[in-house]
Amino acid sequence: MLHYYFRSKEKLYIAVCQEVMNINMPKMASIMLRRCPLADRIRAFVSAEIDVLAANSYLAQFLVHEILSNSDRFVQLFNDSNPRRMIRIIEHDLYREGIHHISAVDLMMDMASMCIFPFIIKPVIEQVIFKDDRIMDDHFFAQRKQHVSDFIINALYHENRKTVHRRP
Repeated sequence: MLHYYFRSKEKLYIAVCQEVMNINMPKMASIMLRRCPLADRIRAFVSAEIDVLAANSYLAQFLVHEILSNSDRFVQLFNDSNPRRMIRIIEHDLYREGIHHISAVDLMMDMASMCIFPFIIKPVIEQVIFKDDRIMDDHFFAQRKQHVSDFIINALYHENRKTVHRRP
């Protein structure tokens, strides 16, 4: 069956990687390309990202492992989602809202990393921090969504506006 449908293990693997990217990238791009206030898009992005990661418990570890072991494949899959268009639109929105101390690239990396990191170290969080008291559950994820969104939005709008804007 494998040979019939995919011709090789490598092609099956590529199909799996594409499916993994298709779970998240189109939805995240569509959120960030919406025509609404940037703060609303940040909240929607963070919420959707955490929902996807929570629903697919091994996705974060899979992505990290595969990116580190075969980054070329993921670079191509990521480029297929047209991140440069999204970055240009976010740069324009940052400029329009008078936010000059962060670039769109930094903003996207901050949002993505703050969402994915707890899932990467989930076993450590559950065994060391929560122990038997609590696990990473719906309540934890709801709090995380709120915290990450508030943290990023507060950093954007309350940061010293005299900081030099860095362009990618």
